[in-house]
Amino acid sequence: MISAAAAWEALRRVPDPEIPAISVCDLGIVRDVTCDGDGVTVVVTPTYSGCPATDVIRASIRSTACKSLHRCLACGECSSWTSIVSNT
Repeated sequence: MISAAAAWEALRRVPDPEIPAISVCDLGIVRDVTCDGDGVTVVVTPTYSGCPATDVIRASIRSTACKSLHRCLACGECSSWTSIVSNT
């Protein structure tokens, strides 16, 4: 079972693609992380609607989850402002 704290710690290592010195957590792009059993759901909000870096951010989150959490995540849109990255 993965803890939310472990997921947050892994996500703090995901750099913003436009400002690599800042993590996606520091920038406020990662809004929420929930863990349910072996499932992890990450709620991501782009800095603005239509942000071209959103796909890169999602891919970086998935890559980090696979490496750090040993979970490969799928991704889906829940609205124009929020992306859900989840393996549940």
